[in-house]
Order: sequence, then C-alpha cells, then structure tokens
Amino acid sequence: MPAMHFKIDEYHDIDGLIQKLNPALKLGLLIAVPVAASAVPAQKPERLALILFFTLVLAAVSKIPFKAFIGRSLPAAPFVLYAAAVFFYGMISGGSLLMDYGPRPDEVLKNSALGFVFIDFFGIKTYEQLFALVLMLKILIGLNSVIVFSAATSFNDLSGALYAFKFPAVFVRLFKNTWRYLQDFINELIVMQCASRLRFFRPKNMLGIKTFAMMFSMLFIKSLDRAHGNNMAMKLRGGGFNGDAGGEFYMPPALKSGDYKFIAIFSACALLCFYI
Repeated sequence: MPAMHFKIDEYHDIDGLIQKLNPALKLGLLIAVPVAASAVPAQKPERLALILFFTLVLAAVSKIPFKAFIGRSLPAAPFVLYAAAVFFYGMISGGSLLMDYGPRPDEVLKNSALGFVFIDFFGIKTYEQLFALVLMLKILIGLNSVIVFSAATSFNDLSGALYAFKFPAVFVRLFKNTWRYLQDFINELIVMQCASRLRFFRPKNMLGIKTFAMMFSMLFIKSLDRAHGNNMAMKLRGGGFNGDAGGEFYMPPALKSGDYKFIAIFSACALLCFYI
C-alpha cells in the first residue's frame, strides 16, 4: 500500500551530497542541465551520454531511493516508451516505424567521436532510430535533473532561491501556490487509492465505471476546495498576487567550500562534454 502522504521535497533532509549544496546552486543546475541537454544536436549523441552519466552520479550521491525515481518518472512514461519502441523496432527490423525520411545515420554521425559505437553497438540503421535515441537520452536527463534537485531541496529553500535569481515576487508566490496545490492533489489521489483498496474495490462490470466517475467527481470537488484553501492561506499570510506588493524577505546563504568544489567538478564535466 502506498504512503499516505506525498511531498515533492521528501528527501531534502537525508544525509546526501546534493542536499548539502547551496539552494541557489541547485536551482541553477535544475534549469541549466536540461537546457544544455536540449541544445545538444543529434550529431553529438556522445555528449548526451556523458550528461546522462553525470546526472546518474548526482542521483547516486543524493541517496534518493530508486523507487522514488520510478514513481516520479511515470508522467513521462509515454514519451520514453514511444522513443524506446521506435528505437528497438529499428534495431530488430532495420526499418522505420513512422519516419521514412532523413539522412543516413553514418552521414549524421560522421563528425561524432563515438559515432561508430552508436552505429555498430546499438545497431542504428535509420535516422528515425537515431532521433529516438537522442530523444530518450534528453528525456532521461531532464527527469533525473528535475527529480534530484527538487526532491533534495526543501520547499522554502527552493522558493527562496528564486528571489536570489531576481524572479518577480508575483512569480514566486504563484510558484509556491502551484507547488502546494500539486502536493495536495497527489495526496488526495493517494487517499482515494488507499480507500478503494481497503474496501476491496475490483471493477468487474459497468458499475465500476459509475464508481470511477464518482471518484473523479469527488477528486475534482476536493481539488477546488484545496485550491481555495491554499489561496486563502497565502492571502492571510500577506502573499496575494498583487503585483505592487513587495517581495518576501529572504537572505540567500553564502557559497561554502563544498559548493565551490562542486562548481569546479561541474565545470570540468561541461568542458569535457563540449570538447568531444
């Protein structure tokens, strides 16, 4: 049975290396790593492989459980499955599933340092297969980065880091409200799932459709109630969405020696990535 409470920053207080980094640094990496990966062209898949390896190392040193990555990656599962299906279809059949045009893989990867590895070892025969591989790598990089830096940073520190990056106060308040609403929405889903299991609900006929419709309606009503409650709580705390309101007080912590070491390692990896 799943846990009865969900928090996006659930693992921010465990003894991991990422948890000890400066919140502003983690917010910058949360944005920079997926953006850098999206800018890598299809002609350089080895760069994506190196960035993915870097994010996997970050996941390992953060000590976040593997099951948390699986659970939080489910919204992106259709995109990963599509890319995997196209890739393995090309590997098995040697043809294209949907895309019958594009240059030959050996022409695209002729300037790649490890192009022969992707063509021979992975059996890339079509441009669609190469496109699927690049898409899959970019999705995995984005997922790893977002999960690691959001789960390993407390909500207050992450929202405060937005002020350190000079984000408008209205944007920060909207981010906080959306963050809280998302957590409440997932918690309501978990409660309803646990309630249905405790009642041994097993849909077997048309009555199951009626039950799911009632559950969806109840979830919609509870979501509206939670959203109204979060909005009222922010207004009572002086955090409305008035654009003229001043920003909240937040003193960003100074960078420590460990932060500078991490920046040096990250810079070295970035240079190596764009050198190859």
